Amino acid sequence: MGLISPKNELAVLMYHTVGYQGGHLSLKPESFEKQLAYLSNNNYKFMTLNEFLAAKNYLRPEQKGVLLTFDDGYKDFITEALPILKKFHASAVVFAHTSRSLDNLGNNFSLMNWDEIRILKQAGIEIGNHSHTHPNLKELTPEQLRDEFRISEEIFQKEIGYIPRFFAYPSGRYSQKLVEAL
Repeated sequence: MGLISPKNELAVLMYHTVGYQGGHLSLKPESFEKQLAYLSNNNYKFMTLNEFLAAKNYLRPEQKGVLLTFDDGYKDFITEALPILKKFHASAVVFAHTSRSLDNLGNNFSLMNWDEIRILKQAGIEIGNHSHTHPNLKELTPEQLRDEFRISEEIFQKEIGYIPRFFAYPSGRYSQKLVEAL
């Protein structure tokens, strides 16, 4: 965990899968548990997105905080990550794309279905928007971009009862044009 400093600061740790799939997107559950133990033992506060944003603006010298994010909504979040998060009383946010398709992900890992995403909501895990089809948003026309946002919002409203307040750009690809469009 060389990326986290023992100094008082805030950190964001971004994950995709916690399991045994292998590849650059996957972290073994034992490693994830060691990371959370380190954070807990070094007095990091596990924060929600709202807490993190508030703390970023008003960080007290004695405060250390960490935001845990998970992109795409892979199924092993429920089976592997969630029990470890509960063990450490840690919060997290899962950024899910609403099509629930692997088409633009470049892997064949299992994704959570909407029933499982609703379980996360009931377990207190934050749900964030990650677009509808997980495209490279920078390559879309303005009309395609509007559709991508509109469709994802409609599906979130239907499936979980609200439109997530926070959005994570698929693969971190963004531009000022996208920020303004969003």
